[in-house]
Amino acid sequence: MCKVKRLKPNYININISGQKPQDKKTTINAIRFRINQEIKYLYRKKQHCNQRLYYLHLEGAHQYNGMWQHIYKCISWCDN
Repeated sequence: MCKVKRLKPNYININISGQKPQDKKTTINAIRFRINQEIKYLYRKKQHCNQRLYYLHLEGAHQYNGMWQHIYKCISWCDN
């Protein structure tokens, strides 16, 4: 959303002294780099959570052989 609307989040505070066009360009590039790094970090975090959830799902299926589908349906129903 920040990249599309070209917004700078409040937590990105990058100050480069100077009013020259080169200084402004450096500031813009630093902010863009910081946003890209944040997006990559959040994507890795999401991937890690999804992988952990997958392994927990497999572990539950292994522990409760015949009952896992029923348990999973009950859990899914309670979440909605």
